[in-house]
Parts: sequence; C-alpha cells; structure tokens
Amino acid sequence: MNGDGGQTRDFVHVADVVAANQAAFLHRVPGTFNVGTGVETSLTELYRLVVGACGTDAPQRFGPAKPGEQRRSVLDPSRARTALGLAEVVPLAEGMRATAEWFRLHRAQQGLG
Repeated sequence: MNGDGGQTRDFVHVADVVAANQAAFLHRVPGTFNVGTGVETSLTELYRLVVGACGTDAPQRFGPAKPGEQRRSVLDPSRARTALGLAEVVPLAEGMRATAEWFRLHRAQQGLG
C-alpha cells in the first residue's frame, strides 16, 4: 500500500454503476452525476474488508506515498439518487463479499482451485 493507508476513497460496487447507467438511459435526464456511496473509506479499512472476504491473513504492507496523491476523496451522489431514482447502494462489505465469492466460483468453474 502506498502511504500510511489513511487515504480515503468512495468505493462503489459495479452493480451500482450499472444501475446508474441504466437509470440514466431510461430517464434521459441531462447533466453530470456522481455515482458513488457518499461514504469515505480508508485504504486500511478496504484492506481489512478484502482480507476478510478472501479469508486470508496476508499482512498489510506499506510503501512510500505517491507524490501528489489526493488524501481524501468522497462523492456527493444525492443528485443521481434523486434525479435518476436510484435505490440505496450496495454496502462496501457486502459488495466485497459478493465479489470474492464470484471470483471463488469462477476459479472453481475453470478448475483453478
């Protein structure tokens, strides 16, 4: 991980991105929309969710911070939710579990373990 892990981002599940694109197509509302959760999650917290969902105990490792990297980032998705009628987003922990399960299932189908 670059830096101390305290950097934050607004992580969004792919299902929410798909739903937003479908709604934008159907509603034909002009403009720009933020597709996000409105929740800041640190990279350290994301790491904890990934190892938990994957069932591993790999240690978190840190490297030098990237020069100029943005420290905090979170979106305001309220316009998209209102104008496009979007439902609540997939919570990060739930999305991480579903994603890890998808990869496990597809690895098994391909005979990769």
